[in-house]
Amino acid sequence: MILHKYKTANKRVVNKENYKAQLLVDNVCDDQWNFISQMTYSLSDFKTFAIMQNTCRNSDYMMYEGVKIGNKFRVSLKLHTTQTKLQVTGIAGVPNNTTAAVNPVYYDFDTISRIGIGVELELKIPVSDNNWSFVVAPYLLSIKKSAVNTHSRSNGNNGSIRYRSLNFPIGVRYYPFTENAPELYLDGLANIGFTGNSELQIERAENVPVHETLGFKVGIGYRIKWLQLQIDFEPNRNMFINEPRVHNNKYVWSIQLGISSKVLQKNTLPVE
Repeated sequence: MILHKYKTANKRVVNKENYKAQLLVDNVCDDQWNFISQMTYSLSDFKTFAIMQNTCRNSDYMMYEGVKIGNKFRVSLKLHTTQTKLQVTGIAGVPNNTTAAVNPVYYDFDTISRIGIGVELELKIPVSDNNWSFVVAPYLLSIKKSAVNTHSRSNGNNGSIRYRSLNFPIGVRYYPFTENAPELYLDGLANIGFTGNSELQIERAENVPVHETLGFKVGIGYRIKWLQLQIDFEPNRNMFINEPRVHNNKYVWSIQLGISSKVLQKNTLPVE
């Protein structure tokens, strides 16, 4: 196939759009002009063009199929720093006392910084020139912090969050450019979290267990051989699905530095 994407002297990846003109110059069959003008840059159209050319020339030919070889699986160890912005508001319940006065609460836990270690498993998906991957990246997030109840009608009831979640982000990764040298990629992941005994502890009131809804993460990363740098963002998700009196705003940013075990390749070996 005629080279469609190539790297310039200043390292930019550009598309070669004049491949049809080159085919028209090489064409020897009068009945192929319309086909060339309407064809797309696809393997099937180039196969059709080759067959028509060889048939027109009355030449013997043999078709080859390309087989992908190389590493299709990669494991990465990742060091990540996480910034969590957390606010909680609602009504504090008093144990065994349904007639107690309503105690509104508002906790601003501000931004909570944590450093942790995670792993990432990446498997190439054999579609669209292998630009897509399936990704699973489990990690542990632990938060322990106290806050003063700053509600305007506060009656004390200061609180603290005891949160530990084993997260399993799972989704797809897309490489918009070629696989050579530095690689830019985009992530879209669903985040499944297991919070165990996590809870919001409130003075003189019932503790509220943490049970989260399904979360979603988006990310952008840059990889040079076995090193990668990635930034993720997870918008708010409900932490208290079993307690309608309590609501939260929780936003998570993560910066990750990873070391990969192998470099994924997309070599093509013609096999008869």
